[in-house]
Parts: sequence; structure tokens; C-alpha cells
Amino acid sequence: MGGALEPEPFRIDIRFDAQGFVVVKTEGLINDRALASLFAASAEAAQKYGCTHFFLDHRGSRLQLETVEIYEVPARLQRHLMGYRTALVFSKIGDDESFLEVVCANRGVTAKVFTDAVRAVTWLMER
Repeated sequence: MGGALEPEPFRIDIRFDAQGFVVVKTEGLINDRALASLFAASAEAAQKYGCTHFFLDHRGSRLQLETVEIYEVPARLQRHLMGYRTALVFSKIGDDESFLEVVCANRGVTAKVFTDAVRAVTWLMER
């Protein structure tokens, strides 16, 4: 029977790394609804672990946001994680990922996009 395809599920796994940062691993489509879950879970982890550095591993995810949604990310992020340093790792950097990094930098959010996890951790740990 033909029916509408189910939306790609979005999953979040969070743990604290011995190096002193929170690792957030996602799987599935990152859209506006997924961002709300991601920010809430990250804020909860920040409080639980008393940590201000985040390694967001999105290599199992795909970013799919409208331009206006990307513009809103820094303001939404600051409501949850003000003053935090965040390394975002994707399997590849496309236009959305690059644009997200530019918007974050222009709005004062310390977030950087990588494809190399080692470089991301190195940047994250710079004091």
C-alpha cells in the first residue's frame, strides 16, 4: 500500500568525555524540530556535567534548515547555552553548514564547523 514516508527519526546520545567536554552524537535529519530537542538535551547535559565545552558529532545526521532557521540558531542557542564553546562535526560541509558557521560567528556564538574530529577536539580544547 502506498502511504506517506515516515519522517527520518532523530536520535541524540550524550556522554561526558574524560577530556572534559560533553559529546553529543546525533543521527537523523536536523531540522527545526530536531534543533529544539538538541538544544534542550544539550542544556540539560551542561547542567548535569557542569561543562561549557561541547563536541557535537553530526556525522550521522544531515542538516536541513531554511535560511531563516539558520539565522535564528545563534539566538536560540544563546537561550540554552550562553557562553559555551561548541565544535560541530559533519561528514561533509555543504552550503548550510558553512552558512551556519558564518551566522554563529557574526552573532557572537563560539561555534565552529569541522569534518575532522581530531581538529575539532583540538580547537575545542584551546583555552
